[in-house]
This record gives sequence, structure tokens and C-alpha cells, in this order.
Amino acid sequence: MSTVRQLADVRVAFPRSRELLSHDGWSREHLQEYQRTRLAELVRHARAHSPFYSKLYAGLDDEVSLDQLPVIDKATLMDHFDDIVTDQRLRLTDLETHLAGLTTDDLYLGQYRVVATAGSTGRRGIFVADPDEWRTFLAGLLRSNEYMGLRPRLPRRRVATVAAARSVHVTYRMSRSLDFGVHRVLRLDATAPIEVLVQRLNEFRPEFLYSYPSVLGLLATEQAAGRLRIDPSTIVSSGETHTDETVRAVRTVWDVPWYQIYGTTEVPMLGAHCSEHTGAHLFEDLAIVEVVDSNNRPVPAGQRGNRLLVTNLVNRTLPLIRYVITDLATAAEQPCPCGRPFAVLSALDGRSDDILHLPTASGGNVAVHPLALRSAMATVADLAQYRILHEGTKMTVSATLRAGAAPEPAAAAITDRLGAKLAALGVEGRPARRAVGTANRGGPRRRRQVSHHRNEAVMVDSYRDAGLLRRVVRQAVATRAGAWISVRWLHRVDHVVFRASPGRTTFSTIASGLPVVMLTTTGARTATPTYESAAGASR
Repeated sequence: MSTVRQLADVRVAFPRSRELLSHDGWSREHLQEYQRTRLAELVRHARAHSPFYSKLYAGLDDEVSLDQLPVIDKATLMDHFDDIVTDQRLRLTDLETHLAGLTTDDLYLGQYRVVATAGSTGRRGIFVADPDEWRTFLAGLLRSNEYMGLRPRLPRRRVATVAAARSVHVTYRMSRSLDFGVHRVLRLDATAPIEVLVQRLNEFRPEFLYSYPSVLGLLATEQAAGRLRIDPSTIVSSGETHTDETVRAVRTVWDVPWYQIYGTTEVPMLGAHCSEHTGAHLFEDLAIVEVVDSNNRPVPAGQRGNRLLVTNLVNRTLPLIRYVITDLATAAEQPCPCGRPFAVLSALDGRSDDILHLPTASGGNVAVHPLALRSAMATVADLAQYRILHEGTKMTVSATLRAGAAPEPAAAAITDRLGAKLAALGVEGRPARRAVGTANRGGPRRRRQVSHHRNEAVMVDSYRDAGLLRRVVRQAVATRAGAWISVRWLHRVDHVVFRASPGRTTFSTIASGLPVVMLTTTGARTATPTYESAAGASR
């Protein structure tokens, strides 16, 4: 990253963050008037400079209210990308080529930062911002840091992030833009083996720890087992649903303030917790957020919506006006006691895309929310990680157990409890368990417990019977030299194997004998990795 460019970004972002913080003292009426002004400016700009919006808004009056504007989704955005952007030099195929070779903070055309979503909802989204827009996004991140008490001081604070480590991810790029020595920062790749993460964190002893909830859950398991020995004063997370089991695991070992950030690649800083922790304050001076049902009708506060319609008030290069984000969110009925004017999301429960539609005995279909599956899996003892994959009429569960756990009881518990939950919801089918042996390439046989169901198949792998080669691999990555090599190169090899498989395994899985765990990301798509390797998850 260019030091000159970084200093230029920070020189603007810091005073702009102070301006954003001053908005905390606004009244609700002042905020809404500000939104109306910014929306009118955005619509005028889009009409004048975007061929797509010029046609879309052709029949509308010059002065329109938000609910009069049409809704667009990711498919529409990507299908009409070249006409939506307001700089006609920007072409989707060229941006994809730029992303394919991106390894640093290189700017496209010497001006634009280009980032992408992981494509976990079925299609990758590509987004672009000019320098001034990017600096406002950075100011939003600095504002959330202020909420969390992460301010410059001497001696410098030790901040560890365990997240995506690729330049295509917006949070990686934003954090690198602000990393100019104010804090001591340790960056770890979330796809690195757990032994590597534990070793590096033990050496660094972070005061602030940031990661995805699922990774925090794994680290909490290591802390409880005594392998991880850190004492952070603050925890920060984003990118996924905060499940009850993850919250319990983390709270058991770290009873410290835990802040949640809400953002997407489309709008990097949508909101964050304040010290009251009543939910995520929506940064409504940067974006307008509507909680709506499946027909885009407003949902009252206190009721869960089916999606969000987000209008980015910052980005003029790629106007996003009433853009669909499929997060299941609930607006709080009461304002936060902190007195800020911003609305609060009291719950983020995943994505509407994650809801499964499974056949019933009567011949129809029933919608099964991920929370129903999580509640059943949360009751299974000794479960470290799991993946639930729905394909057609089959649902497959792959699980990794904690050290020393027997696979047979775990497989039985998963089958019985998940089967009971599905049956209670009216899903057709009866589970039937059977145990099989599978050949372990290059080593002795190990046991795998498999449960079959018309809508269910459970696989639980135990590492206790892993071959000599896989044990050697695990020991090697726990050394200092192995950790150095793994952090820098393992995720690259994993990515190649994952794509070539396709999506069924990684090099870490082949080498260690543990299954791949696909993390179902919810809430923000910001910096969500396209995959997570479970190598080393259960020691």
C-alpha cells in the first residue's frame, strides 16, 4: 500500500469521523431531514449520470419520496452493471480482471477501489468506490472504534484480527487503510489451522480481539481447554449470525464487553453496538435502511422482516438505491438509552436465502428457518463444528467433535435431535443410522458414523484414529516455522483445491483428515470468506 495514499486517506477520514460523531447529538427530526436532502441529491446524480437510473426513473417527478422509488436486487445490479455506474470507463469484465490479479491495495484506473462479495448467496457482487467515498467509509469505521473505546494511546494497544486476508474483501482493505502505526496490529487469516491461530495469539496477547462469531467460538473452545491463554479486554465481531451456543461459549471464557459491527460489502459500515449493547445502531447518516417483508412492505418495529432495502447515501460511483439485502432483521421497538438518534436493529437472524423449504408428509412444503436447526444442534454435546448442506430432497450434516469424543454417541444424538426437530415441523422422512468404515488414504482405516434420512445424512469424523502422516502434519503446523509457512501459503493452496474439487474439500482437509466446514454466513457479507477449513479444529 502506498504510504502517501494511506496518509491522504487518514488525513481526511479522521476529521470526517469527528463530524460523524457529532451527528450522535442530532434529533431524530434533524436526521430525517438530512436523509431527505442526501437522498434527493443521490437521485438527481443517478438520473444525470447513470443510463440505468435515467431509464428507471424516467416517469418519476423530480421530487419523490423513498417509497416511490423502484427496488433493485443483486441480479439486476450485476446484469446492468455497466449502465448503473456513473463513470462509463468502469466495465464489469475489466473490474473482474482487476480483482483476479489483486494482491495489494492497487487502485483501478489509479482511482477506484474494487471489492467483491463471496458469492455465498449464489452470485458474486462487485462494488467500487472513489477516494472520497472510501474515506467516508473509513470515517464510519473510526466512529465505530470510538463507540468501542478503541482510541490511540501510549503505550499502543495490541489489536488482533482473525478474518479474511485477501484484498478483494472490503474489511481487509479498510483495516489496512487505517493501519499506520497508531495501534500494534496482528492480522491472522481465519482459514489458518487453529494451532497456528492459538500460537500466534498466545505470543501477541491482544487487548482487542476481532473475528467472526464462528471463529470466536473455536477460540473459546481452545481457551476453555487451556491451549489458548489470552485475556482480551474487548471483543469485536461481525460477518455472521451470533448463535446462542457461540455466545455461551465465548461468554464462559471471556466476560468482557463484546461489540458487534454490522456491515456489508455494499455498505461497509451499516451500524454497530454502543456501550448499552441494545443492538446495532444503524448509521442512518450513511445509509437509509428499510425493514420490509417479502413484498417490500414496511414491517413494524418488533417484528422480523424478510429482507432489508438499503440506500447507500455515500456512493455516487455505483448508486445503490433501495437495494435488496436478504438479511432477516428486527427493528427495536424502543430507542437506545444512550440517546443517539439512530434506529437500532435488536436482532439479526440470518438471511432469507438460508431458509430451507422441505417436503411434508401431506405433499406440500414447510419453511425451516436455520434457527430451528441450530437449536437442535446446540443440544449435542462434544460438537466443535458442523456443516448442514441442503441438496434437493437430501440434507447432509458433517460434524467435527471435540478432542476425545466418541463418534457413535454424537452421530446418534445429531440424528435423533435433528430428526425430532424436523418431524415436529412436519418434514417427511425417518432417520436411520448405520456405521461404516472408510479407507484412509495412506494410513490405517478410521471410523465414520453415517446416518441416512430422506432429508438427512449425518457424518461425524473422529481424529483419534488419524494416520501417522496426518498427525505429523498437525504437529508441524504448530511449530514456529510451520505457523509462518501456513499463515502465508496454506490459504492459497486451500483455495485452489477448494475450487478444483469443486467446493468439496481443501488441502488442509486432505492433509489433516478433518472435514471441510462451510460457514453459513449471515448478517453482513463483509469480508466473509468463501470457505473455512476445519483443519485442526478438534486437536
